[in-house]
Amino acid sequence: MHTTLSLSVGLSILAAFTTAAPAAGHGHRVRSNAGFIAMRQATNGTAPPANNNNNNNNNNGGGAGSNKTPSDTQLMNAVMGWMNDTGKVTNFVNTATSLTGDEFTLQAQIALNAELDELNHKKILDAGLGDNPMVQSANEVLETQGTFQNVVDVLQAMVNNGPDTAQADVNAINNNRCVNVLPNIDMYFAAAGMPEVSAARPTGCLEVAGAPTGALPPAGGADASAPASSPSPTPAPGAGGGNAGNATSKNNGNGAGNKSGTKSGTNKAARGGQAGGAAT
Repeated sequence: MHTTLSLSVGLSILAAFTTAAPAAGHGHRVRSNAGFIAMRQATNGTAPPANNNNNNNNNNGGGAGSNKTPSDTQLMNAVMGWMNDTGKVTNFVNTATSLTGDEFTLQAQIALNAELDELNHKKILDAGLGDNPMVQSANEVLETQGTFQNVVDVLQAMVNNGPDTAQADVNAINNNRCVNVLPNIDMYFAAAGMPEVSAARPTGCLEVAGAPTGALPPAGGADASAPASSPSPTPAPGAGGGNAGNATSKNNGNGAGNKSGTKSGTNKAARGGQAGGAAT
């Protein structure tokens, strides 16, 4: 009996030790995990009560940032992205009548996608420059008057209907886009501080009555239309970047021509006056 009692006591002690050890170990792991989670929450700014003030400050900061005022870099990227999209649309308009079948539909869809993507760039510029009078005026024509949507509608019709009415559709796009849409896109670019960048013009703009030959009116508010004696503008290539350069060189060329003509006329008048004085 003594042996049995000793064995029972030993087993009881062993059982108690075995049961207590995991419990203690488990408790240690919980405390460790809780401490790690609390530290991680504190680092991420998501810890409970103690960091409520910080959370409020972060939320207030997010609220102020929720206006999403674009940075200068975002505005510049929006201008360049918009210009590139106009190049894609212009490339299709320039080549649409030479395309057939599935290739026509594919290129029309690419142009439509680019036209719709232009709206994303416009939204960024509207957010950053919405108080600018030039932007407000341009938006009135593009959005309120529906001239931009008209281009979207015709491109969608070209995707749906194929090349059978390509020439009529191209004419419809050019008659609107060259006069109403592209010049007002240029106004957005100028308002963003990039007047040297211009939307890509299709060659058809040269045949559209009322389409300005310059991207923007020169300083001082003079008429944007080139004088009758000025050279014809260089047709815009399909790539948007190349056209921007053409627009810049074209404007500079016209300005230089006007200045040269003025100086030449002044010199001639002076020589004529001197000759008249000598004859007298």
